[in-house]
Amino acid sequence: MSGVIPEINDSSEIPYCIWYPEPPPQETLRNLVKRYPNMIYHAARACAVAGYFNLYSELQVLPEVYIAAEARDASLARRNKGSEAIYEQIMSKHLKFEIMNDYDRSVNLENPRPAHLNGDTAVYSDLTAHMCHAGVDNSSKFGVNLVDYIEWDLEEYNTYSHFNITEDLGVDDYSCGAPEPLASFWPLLCSPLPTDLPPVNKDNLILPAAYTGNVDRYVRLRRPQMIEQEFHAIILGIYHYPLWARWWSTQVPEVPESREEVSIRCAVNVRRIISDDITCITPDTPESLVPCRIWWPSVASPVTYVRLAQKRPDMIDSCLRACIVANYEEAWDGFARVIRYPERSQNHSTF
Repeated sequence: MSGVIPEINDSSEIPYCIWYPEPPPQETLRNLVKRYPNMIYHAARACAVAGYFNLYSELQVLPEVYIAAEARDASLARRNKGSEAIYEQIMSKHLKFEIMNDYDRSVNLENPRPAHLNGDTAVYSDLTAHMCHAGVDNSSKFGVNLVDYIEWDLEEYNTYSHFNITEDLGVDDYSCGAPEPLASFWPLLCSPLPTDLPPVNKDNLILPAAYTGNVDRYVRLRRPQMIEQEFHAIILGIYHYPLWARWWSTQVPEVPESREEVSIRCAVNVRRIISDDITCITPDTPESLVPCRIWWPSVASPVTYVRLAQKRPDMIDSCLRACIVANYEEAWDGFARVIRYPERSQNHSTF
């Protein structure tokens, strides 16, 4: 950015973002590509930010979606005509590619994959958000974690909960939120998603997709890491939508280890039980995957609760509560006889 090209001896020393807070001069970018050809897409993206249309054309790069999103942001937010020309040139191509990745700050030159604009770019405007550093107690004898001293406000500065392309978390001596998205997400809640997503905050689309069990939308929109409240929306969706639960049953192991995966698998088991499918529960099912609330948001048939209790006697309390909720008087009486006269129930068919 200062017009100086440093010596880079290893790929780990290659910076990802070279266009913020200000893009380098054109001649610097031209010399950078000559010296380090593997940084050609870094230079092309800097051209999109600065509006260097002629230099961008000289580079002859593939039409890349992150560069397109960057050029669109510059043309709409800052009325940059050069950026607008770059954006139009990329969007005129029938096939576009994903080569950069703002989530892990990588550039895949060997295997570019076809892609569309999907709201996964930390554009220049987003990087203007800053989070105030709260100060460090130098008297502490213990190690200092920089992140512990940032005044986080993820509702306002959510850019840095997804991305860190500047590799500084946007830390500064003052706080400043990013500008509002250039387009509204509301129309997209009740219409099909376009091939190329407009410049919206797609977090507002991810949560409804998860809550309503829309597999197609969710798979397209979700980020590598779950956003705030996404996990809860997923669980609620599993309770309400059997096909959403079916899909999630293929996404987590049968015997999960992490707390989140255990919760998802347990919710899937609830949905299957209230859909009258108890094959998910066996005598060997770990206790952590055996649900307790098996009567919401709907109830199973009475025979399901009877057979479930026969299969897993430790679930009889849950089955009794389900009978109360569902007003299954006959099934309740059968359970009561089992509890009162367990020896007799072994010799006679109680249910």
